[in-house]
Amino acid sequence: GQCSKCGGACRTATKAEGLDDYGKICATGKKVCCCDLHDPTPSPVPQPSARDDQDSLTIMSLNTFLLDVNVIFQVVRKPNLEIRAQALATWLGSLKGEEVPDVIVLQEIFSLVAEDMMRRVCSESWTKNGGPVVECRAGSPFASATRVNNP
Repeated sequence: GQCSKCGGACRTATKAEGLDDYGKICATGKKVCCCDLHDPTPSPVPQPSARDDQDSLTIMSLNTFLLDVNVIFQVVRKPNLEIRAQALATWLGSLKGEEVPDVIVLQEIFSLVAEDMMRRVCSESWTKNGGPVVECRAGSPFASATRVNNP
């Protein structure tokens, strides 16, 4: 049988795990298995209990991979910049109030494409090398944004 027909998660497994042989014989004893017992979904991370005597702060760190470096010639350019920037702007702009973290750290926003994405999400006046803080426009899920902080 094929993994696509069994509906289980695909992974490499061995007889030592108690699974029956599946697929072609292999010199190492490993087989490609379909096993409904293997759930690739990670267990939920336990969340600390909310306490009235403490404040909480949610932080999200996201590497956008919107990097385009030019020094006389192009040094590095991540693939699909425009597609990823469009998708990120759409996703960030669609966050509901309860989904928005207190702080979001966007990494690798070193390109004009990334600058355009930030303008869509926050404010037309945002620039990567601009002022220290820009207030986001009404309707943005974010209150403000800082410029790129690069050492």
